[in-house]
Amino acid sequence: VRNVATNTGGGIYLATSAALVISNRIAGNGLTNYQDFVLAGGGGIVSSNGAPQIRGNQIVDNHAQYGGGIRIWEGTAQITGNTVVGNHVMSLGAGVEVARASVVI
Repeated sequence: VRNVATNTGGGIYLATSAALVISNRIAGNGLTNYQDFVLAGGGGIVSSNGAPQIRGNQIVDNHAQYGGGIRIWEGTAQITGNTVVGNHVMSLGAGVEVARASVVI
């Protein structure tokens, strides 16, 4: 997965989803217009009010305002066995950022 989004979820955007995200390479994704936008995150993956399982992925060289690699916004998530490296942010959580959520890493 290699893409650019305007506000959120450069690579994968999960909204109220219990998706399984397994064994992917999510690299080089980002956001183009993320100043002052509360959900401006998840350069690689963002989950909003969901319950995803994110397992065994390579999440590399993504960028966002929050959660350069992964951003979990509300809800729950299980994040296991991933390689999360070289991600960049303007604010919080270059690798993983969790906001108002319950996450097992």
